[in-house]
Amino acid sequence: MWLNEEQEAGLPPSLFGIQAQRRRWLKKHFLGLPGSPALFFLYKYLYCLGFLDGIPGLIYCAYQGIQFFHIKAKIYELRVFRRIP
Repeated sequence: MWLNEEQEAGLPPSLFGIQAQRRRWLKKHFLGLPGSPALFFLYKYLYCLGFLDGIPGLIYCAYQGIQFFHIKAKIYELRVFRRIP
């Protein structure tokens, strides 16, 4: 899904659709932005109310942001070193 720009046969990405559509829209539009793991952390922590859980919510959202960074690093590695368009 992230390596190629083809549309999947299923739900189209939509910001105001159901949860799966919203996640696809966010991934499609924010994956290429610099600092997108930090934006993802802020989205999860502030918009999705992760701060209401206190320290465990902070740790959970931080881990999700770090995981998003690792995903972007792996995609970059695949594109650069394996010459995937």
